Amino acid sequence: MSGTAVEELLQDVGRQAVAIAGEDLAGRLLVYAEVEDRVTSADVLYKNRRGDVRLVLGPHPFKQLVYELWQQWKSQPGNEEWRVMSYVVDQDGKLTVDLTYPDDVDSEEIVTDRRPRAVKKYFGDVKVIQPDPFA
Repeated sequence: MSGTAVEELLQDVGRQAVAIAGEDLAGRLLVYAEVEDRVTSADVLYKNRRGDVRLVLGPHPFKQLVYELWQQWKSQPGNEEWRVMSYVVDQDGKLTVDLTYPDDVDSEEIVTDRRPRAVKKYFGDVKVIQPDPFA
């Protein structure tokens, strides 16, 4: 696959993330993903119309898309395998993708340890509204 395939997958991730946020999206959007072989966490956090930051756990097809992006990325000559991706879309449409590589990830931590740091970096000190998984 070519670099073009990676670019298309990056665009697909953005489109699907915006669709996941839906009509409630009113500001910055963050896809926070952690990927390893056969393991993917890919969640969408976004500023909503009330000014809160909402967390939506990525549905299975979204996680599969992020995993496919990861596989395509690392198959490209010169690309290192990443472990964490922070994919940010600002309200003006500006896209930023920050990658963290395996040597920079503390293996003693889990996603719920690392994700709050990403939220603080991209949204500041905010309370994150999470859906009730049992509702």
